Amino acid sequence: MSRFSKSVRVAGALAALATATAASAQPAADFNAGKPITLIVGAGEGAAYDLAARVIARRLRDHLPGAPAIVPRNMPGASQIRATEYAFNLAPRDGTALLIAQPSVVLNKVLNPAARYEPREFTWIGRVQPTIGLGVVWRDSPARDFDDARRRDVVFGANSPTGPQAMLPTALNGFAGAKFRVVTGYESEHRALLAMERGEIDGIGNVMSDSLLTPGGWITRGLARPLYAAGLKRLPRLPDVPTVVELANGEEGKAVMRLMVAISELGLNLMAPPGVPPERVATLRRAFDAMMADAAFVEDIGKPGFGVDPMTGEDLAAFVTANFSPSPDFAARFRAATLGP
Repeated sequence: MSRFSKSVRVAGALAALATATAASAQPAADFNAGKPITLIVGAGEGAAYDLAARVIARRLRDHLPGAPAIVPRNMPGASQIRATEYAFNLAPRDGTALLIAQPSVVLNKVLNPAARYEPREFTWIGRVQPTIGLGVVWRDSPARDFDDARRRDVVFGANSPTGPQAMLPTALNGFAGAKFRVVTGYESEHRALLAMERGEIDGIGNVMSDSLLTPGGWITRGLARPLYAAGLKRLPRLPDVPTVVELANGEEGKAVMRLMVAISELGLNLMAPPGVPPERVATLRRAFDAMMADAAFVEDIGKPGFGVDPMTGEDLAAFVTANFSPSPDFAARFRAATLGP
C-alpha cells in the first residue's frame, strides 16, 4: 500500500472517530432529525438485493426517531467486496451509514485473510431471512439433474471467482465429480440470468431460491431446473433436490460444503460499520426489529421474492464469530478446494 493510501485511511479513520464521538453525545431523535442515512448496496441496480434494499430504505425510516431519509447507494464490484471494504474503512461510524451485501462477503474473509475488513467487527443490525441458493440450468440445457452434470460439461455464469456462483460449482467439481465450467465477468446476477435466458450459458451456480419459486418464478413456470440446493437441509418446496453437503464425497468435502453454505443463515441482513456508538446501535436494532413486525414491510419485501424469518443483531454477531473462524490449515484447504487451480 502506498504512503498516500495509508494517509487517506488514517485520515478517514480519525474523521470517523471524531464523528462517532460527537454523535454519541446526542439523543437519538436529535441525531436523526434532518440527517440522511446512506444505505450502501453491494449489488447493482435491479438485482434482488438491490430491490430488497430499497424496500428496507423505505420502511426502516418509519421506525427510526425523526424518520430520517435513507438513501440507497449502489456500489457493485468484486462480488460485493468493494462495498464491504468501503463500509468498513471509509463510511461514517455514527449510524448514518448502513450496508447490505450478500453474505458471501463473510466467507471471502476466510478465503482472503488480507481482505480489508473483519466480519466480526461489523455492527450487525439484523437479518430479514436466511437465503438458500440453488444451482439452476435453463429448460433447454441437456443437464436434467446433478447426475447429468457429472457426465457432461455444464457452463455456469458468475461475477467473479470469489463469489458463491463460482465457488460452489468449483468445489462440486472437486468433491462431487461434477463437470461445471464457470465463465466469470458478469456484472450482476441479473446480467447472468439474462445470459442464461438467451442461451449464452447453461445456468448459474447460486441463485436465491425464493426468487425462483414465487408464483411467477422461473422454476414455478418450468423455465429453469434446479440441480442442487446450497443449504444445510433440503428445501421443503423442492424435496427431491439434493444439498451440496449430501453430494460431496468424504468428510473433507462435506466440511468444505458446510462452511460454504453456512452463509445462507446470514441471509438478507443489515449491518453498519464498526465502532457505531452503543446507543445508536440500540436505536437501529430496535427499529429493525419493529420493521420485521410491520405488515407493510412484510408485503413489500415479498415483491422481490423475500420472506421474513428474522434474526436479531446480537444473534447474528454471535453466529459470525462461532462459524467463520476456521483454523489456518483448514482455511488453506478450503481456498484450494473452492477457488480451483
